[in-house]
Amino acid sequence: MVATRALAWCCLLAATQAFVIPAKRSTAPARRASLHPQNIPPLRTTFLPAAPLDTSDEPTDDGFWRDSGTWVIVVCYFLQGALGLSRLALNFYLKDELHLSPGDLAALTGLATAPWVVKPLYGLVSDSTPLLGFRRKSYVALSGLVGAASFAAMATVASSTAEALVAANVVASGAVALSDVVVDSLVVEKARDEAEAASLQSVAWSSRYVGAILASLASGAALEALGARGCFGATAFLPLLLCVAALGIDEEPMESKESFWDEGLATLVALKDALLSPAILRPAAFLFLWQATPNCGTAFFYFSTAAVDAGGLGFDPDFLGKASAVGSVAGLAGVGLYNACYKEAALSTVILWTTLVSSLLGLAPLALISHANRGWGLDDRVFSLGDDVVQSVLGEVGFLPLLVLAAKICPPGIEGALFAALMSIFNAGGLVSTEVGAVLTDKMGVTEGDFSNLAPLVVTCALSSLLPLVFLGWVREAEESGEDVRPPAR
Repeated sequence: MVATRALAWCCLLAATQAFVIPAKRSTAPARRASLHPQNIPPLRTTFLPAAPLDTSDEPTDDGFWRDSGTWVIVVCYFLQGALGLSRLALNFYLKDELHLSPGDLAALTGLATAPWVVKPLYGLVSDSTPLLGFRRKSYVALSGLVGAASFAAMATVASSTAEALVAANVVASGAVALSDVVVDSLVVEKARDEAEAASLQSVAWSSRYVGAILASLASGAALEALGARGCFGATAFLPLLLCVAALGIDEEPMESKESFWDEGLATLVALKDALLSPAILRPAAFLFLWQATPNCGTAFFYFSTAAVDAGGLGFDPDFLGKASAVGSVAGLAGVGLYNACYKEAALSTVILWTTLVSSLLGLAPLALISHANRGWGLDDRVFSLGDDVVQSVLGEVGFLPLLVLAAKICPPGIEGALFAALMSIFNAGGLVSTEVGAVLTDKMGVTEGDFSNLAPLVVTCALSSLLPLVFLGWVREAEESGEDVRPPAR
């Protein structure tokens, strides 16, 4: 396990060397105990400029839907959400079949974030090096083939050891990240004006969300019906749709040009200079620190799925899948709440209060651990769902200001590339969060059969989320400089 954690830290360091557009994904705060630890980062669109629930940006032109490029974007983003079908199966397989401890499971599955940390590098490669004469369709097809092969390996040859299974999952995550980069580029190229950009982002965001919710709803039932390896095998067919979608990309063949690399290197130099300036370095550090506090979600997953007579909650896969779907819908409500009530508020104020409230509510799992909720007449499942809903809403309300902050500090000329770099820094924080949480889980002795120290672990993780507030002044400094921006489309 030491080697895998060292690998995670190496990926983090490598991320600081590879920042080129496009990139956009990040992980919402996960410091609290969670019913469904995530081994593939939640996917979030972060192009500018539209607010995601602004219906005035919805596409109304029939030609928009007749364009094959629109459907390529719909399919690709839907698949990014739908690939979550295997997430629950992976956690259960590593726990029940390969008998990983909570700390080891967190450390290994957290590595799936690594490809998203260095994702901007894929943008540099795809923009500068055409594959088989194309910079878009060939890379989309490649990501589909690699993703399908990875999930197929998880269902067969890679299922015998945890290391092989997780390695295949990391490759699958990288394939998703590659397709994400290329499809982002398609969105940028297709959007000729702000209104069309808003429409495309609305379509992309909605497609991804629909795929994620459907995958969550089906994941538990699929796991019970097919088993974990069956879920991996079923998921393997989904990336192949990317190969079909690639055929719809309208792109002229081209050869690699030295000017592509020159432009990429010039962007890297500009990014380095921007990131080293105090006006950007300090807010970027806050983004990292806010996301990097430890996560105990995997330990709580073990507790929630342990048998009742063993002191756990006895939650089955079907319930966990539905809980994940409910959490996703609640997150959508959180986006609406932010846009309706808080988007005009000071960023530092929203971050402060959502962090304080989230930290306090992060202690709610203590009621489940002590079974105090039963004394209050609240069923474990009802209490868990309620807690999940509230935390999902708060997670989105707290996360959107960070996107606004990232957009605010980007100077003209390299705003797209710098925003991508900031999101990679944020993802690096998520990687650190998982790995530090894994170390704490091990050090505090939380195992599959011993949850006596789970409560102190939950308290430690919840209270640690307050630590980044020490540096909230960096956000206030960023607020006082530059012009206001609209919340980025998600």
